[in-house]
Amino acid sequence: MDTRVLPRLQEFRRLNFNVITESHGYPAWVEITTPEQADFARRASGTEIHVPFTAEHRQNASRPAPHRWFMLANVDPIEGAIHGSIIVAAPGAGVRLRHAACHVPPTYTVGYAGANPYPDSRDEIDDLARAVGIRIEPNFAGAAIESRTPRLYELLNRYGAAKFRDGWRPETFGGLDEVATLARTSGLLDEDADFLVAEMTAYGGNAFGAEWKPREADEVLGHEGAEELRRHLDWLEATLDAKMNLTS
Repeated sequence: MDTRVLPRLQEFRRLNFNVITESHGYPAWVEITTPEQADFARRASGTEIHVPFTAEHRQNASRPAPHRWFMLANVDPIEGAIHGSIIVAAPGAGVRLRHAACHVPPTYTVGYAGANPYPDSRDEIDDLARAVGIRIEPNFAGAAIESRTPRLYELLNRYGAAKFRDGWRPETFGGLDEVATLARTSGLLDEDADFLVAEMTAYGGNAFGAEWKPREADEVLGHEGAEELRRHLDWLEATLDAKMNLTS
């Protein structure tokens, strides 16, 4: 059981945080710009944010900072407690100049008490990115969260386009084209891959029947490409089997 005492809204207001977005009349995303605010965020989020923030603050003085620091503040409207559910360090004006001195990756994201905020909080993080105009790549504590979805889509599309040529039109099948566009720009995490590939393979199976054999793609992808596709499909099947076992 977490026994931390969360800071209160009264202190938050006294520290004059820069409010980036609001939710139900309360601050949501806020920017951390002073050591006092960083200490508040430490107590609200259960993370050691004040350490790298203070180091950067001292190292840079009047120079451009390598990061801009943000916290998603969830306010209890009854007790006035503030729970910092996400901390984000996004690239600041001096990130290229000062990155080597601060030991924090260009983009750094953690949830409460250092948990991984993805995929559950992806929408909230995207809201921040849009509000401040900074691209925030999916990451956990600075380590990129890679998705196999874009590559899996690319290989299946190459197979279908080469195998069936003019008859290969996955964009005509439901909303697949929109999902595929997200996949190509790495907007999807692995958790979404099952939906994309299920739609893609359903289209291929329905349109081409027994001829739809992406596992036998050597003829159009070459042995190396086909082997990669088979590895991705094996991974996908294992992932789906694991999910089915968890829900059964």
